[in-house]
Amino acid sequence: MKIIVIFDDGSKMEATPKKVEVVRSNGKNLAHFKHVENNPLMIFHIYVPTQEEPTTVPLPLEKEIIKRLSDVNKYKNSADELILQAKTKMSLPSVKCHYCGSVATNEYEGKKVCSNCASMLSKYGENSREFMGYLRTKLMNQWRLI
Repeated sequence: MKIIVIFDDGSKMEATPKKVEVVRSNGKNLAHFKHVENNPLMIFHIYVPTQEEPTTVPLPLEKEIIKRLSDVNKYKNSADELILQAKTKMSLPSVKCHYCGSVATNEYEGKKVCSNCASMLSKYGENSREFMGYLRTKLMNQWRLI
C-alpha cells in the first residue's frame, strides 16, 4: 500500500506505511498501518477494513475491570501494611544509645548502645583512644545537623 500526502502548498509526498496490527472495532476488522517521517516529523495512522482475523484482541470489559480492581486492592493492602508498620515503630518506646543518643539496638556490658557504637566498642573497647575519637566526631556531626 502506498499513500500520497498533498500539502497545503501543493507539494506531494509518497510513503509506504507498515502494517502494525489487525484490530476489531464496531464489528469490523481493521488493518492498522503506520508511517513515521522524520524530516519534518510526521506520523500517519491508517485504518483500512480487511477480511483478516484480528491479531490484537482486547480483554472483555468485565475482566479488565476485575483485573484493575484486584491491582488496586493489592496496592491498598501494601500501603495499609506499610502504614501499620510505621505506626507500630512510632508507638514503641525507643531506647537511646548510652553514648551518642541514637536508637539503641545492641547491648555492651549491660548498656544499651546503637549498632555503630557497638561495633567500635567491640573492636577497641570503652576507654580506647579510637572509640573516644569516634564518639567525639559523631557527637560533633550530630550537633552540626541540628
